[in-house]
Amino acid sequence: MGLGTAIRKLVGVANSLTSDMQPTVIHESYTGETGSGDHTFAAPVHRPAIVNWERRQVRTAEGELTVSRASVTFLDPTVIVNDQDRITLPDGTTGPILDMSGPYVESSATLPVLTQVFLG
Repeated sequence: MGLGTAIRKLVGVANSLTSDMQPTVIHESYTGETGSGDHTFAAPVHRPAIVNWERRQVRTAEGELTVSRASVTFLDPTVIVNDQDRITLPDGTTGPILDMSGPYVESSATLPVLTQVFLG
């Protein structure tokens, strides 16, 4: 078993051991726009995630330096987040996705072992 496989399994163990303690967020995948320009989303999915309410500076995909008010970390590697998706926090607030990160532990990996999303 390679190091990448071991890390992926350990993140899975961390997810299963902490899922009861993780608050639930609502994730809605972006599906497109209506003819009038309104965004459309898939049905909401309730997902456990680690929510950190710490403000921090992040750089957006456009290179702009801005402040994130919260980060959401999905320990499930099958969760795929697009920068136009909508995430609703446990308190009912949402915000634009400013940035995302996640480590890839194998050169051939197509998904990170976890996904961290920074919300404005």
